[in-house]
Amino acid sequence: MGALRSNRRGPWPRSGHGERMSLFLRLLLAHMLGDFVLQPLRLVLMKRKGWLGVLAHVAIVVVVSALLLWPVVYHRWYWLCLLSLALCHAMIDGGRAFHRANSERWGLLFLFVDQALHTGVLTALAALTRVAQARYPDIPVLISSSQSDSLIVYLMALIFLLWTVPVLELEARNVLALGGERLAIVASDRWLGALERVGGVALVLAGFVYLAPLPFLPRILLQREGWRDPATRPYLVVQTAISLCTGLVTALVLIKAPVPLL
Repeated sequence: MGALRSNRRGPWPRSGHGERMSLFLRLLLAHMLGDFVLQPLRLVLMKRKGWLGVLAHVAIVVVVSALLLWPVVYHRWYWLCLLSLALCHAMIDGGRAFHRANSERWGLLFLFVDQALHTGVLTALAALTRVAQARYPDIPVLISSSQSDSLIVYLMALIFLLWTVPVLELEARNVLALGGERLAIVASDRWLGALERVGGVALVLAGFVYLAPLPFLPRILLQREGWRDPATRPYLVVQTAISLCTGLVTALVLIKAPVPLL
C-alpha cells in the first residue's frame, strides 16, 4: 500500500461525501455503458465462444471507466482500481459466458446475479478508495456537485429504460418459452417499449401522473392480435408488467435524485 503514495498532487482537492458518491456513480455509469450500450449481440456471441470476446468486452468497460475517471486517472491508485475492475469483470463474465449449456431456464436469475456481482465490485472499489484516501492524502478525489451527480443518475436511468429493460423482458419471456423456440429482441418492440417507459417517466416527473399509462397504449394496440392469442398472451402480459413496473421504479428514483434535470 505504501507504494501507492505519490508526491504528485492534481488540481482535484479532497472533499466529502459528494465526491465519494460521484466515484461510485461514474463507475456504475461506465459499467452500464459497457455492459448494455456498447455490447451488441455480435459481442455477446463472441463472449460465448471464448476468452477473446470476454477480453474485448472487458477492455471496452475499462476504457469507458478510465474516460469517466479521467481527471484522477493519472494516479496509481486508480490504475490499480481499473486493473481490479478488469480482473473481476473478466471472472464474472467468463463464468457466465462459458457455463450456459442448458441454462435458458436460469437466464433471468443469471442476469440478476451477474449485475449484483458487478455492482458489488464497484461498491467495494469505491469503499476501498474512501479508506485509502483517508490514509493517503495524496490520492485525489473527483470534484462533484449535486447537479453533476443528478445528471449521471438521469443518464443511467435513460440507459436502463432503453437498453437494460428490453434484456430483462427478453429473459423473462424466454423463461415462459422454456421448451420452445428461444425468443430474441425485436428492434421495433425494443423502441416501442423504450417510448412507453420514457414517456411514462417523463409524464410522472412533469406531474401528470394520471397520464402516465397513455404511452403504453401504442404497443398494446399494435400487438392486439397477440393479446387475443392464448399462446402469446402470457408473454405480452409479463412484458407489459415489467415495462410498467420498471418505469414506475425509475420515476420514483428520479424524483429522489439530488436536483431535477432542468
